Amino acid sequence: MVIRPTNRHGWMSLTRTLLDGAYHAAAQPHDRANPYSTVRNAVTATILAQATLESYVNEQIEMGLIARKPVPYSETQWEAVAELLQKTTLLDKWRLFAQVGHAATFDEGREPFQGFVVLVRLRNFLAHYSPKPTEGDLHDPPDKKLLAGLEARYTFSTQPGWMERMLNVACARWACEVARAMIKEHARITGMHDLFTPYTSPGSAEADPPMYPPPPWEGA
Repeated sequence: MVIRPTNRHGWMSLTRTLLDGAYHAAAQPHDRANPYSTVRNAVTATILAQATLESYVNEQIEMGLIARKPVPYSETQWEAVAELLQKTTLLDKWRLFAQVGHAATFDEGREPFQGFVVLVRLRNFLAHYSPKPTEGDLHDPPDKKLLAGLEARYTFSTQPGWMERMLNVACARWACEVARAMIKEHARITGMHDLFTPYTSPGSAEADPPMYPPPPWEGA
C-alpha cells in the first residue's frame, strides 16, 4: 500500500519552502560585482538542503505520531519513539525512523546515503567553521576528509582559494540533488508516495501536482 500524506498545505509546506530556497540559491548566476557571490550561493544551498532533510524527517515523525502507524505501537510507545528520534542526530533520525516506523533500511554503503553523510559534514563544517591558519596552507581546507568526499561527487573550480574551488555552482546543485535523492529513496524503501511525482487520490480522475518540484535547471 502506498501511504500518501494528507496535509498538503499546512505544516508540511515548510520542507518545500526550504527546498525551494536551496533551488533558488543554486540557480543564481555569478554576480560579477561580487567575486564571492558563487561561494555565497553554494553555502546557502548547502545549509538549506540540509535543513530540508531535517524538516522532512521531523514532519514524517510527527505524521507517524499522529497516525500511530504504520507499526501497531501503543500511544505511549509511539511518544517514546518520537522523543528518542527528536533527540538524536540527523543521520540517526533517518536511520531510526525508516527502521522503527516502516521496518525499512537504507543501504548506507551506496548513494544517496553516502552523499547525505558528506552533505551533513559539509553543512557542519560551514556552520561551525573554525579556521586554523597555523596548521597549514591557507589555500587548503582544514578538513581533508570532507575535501575528498566532495571531490568524488562534483567538479571543483580552478581557483586558488579553497572556498572558491570547493563552494561553486556544482556544489550548490549537488547539495540540492542529495536532498531530493534522499526524500525519493525514503519513499522507495518505505512504500510512501514519492512527493516529487503526481498523485491521484482514490476515486479521483485527476492527479494532484507533485508536492515538491524538480530543480529549475533540470531539462534546461
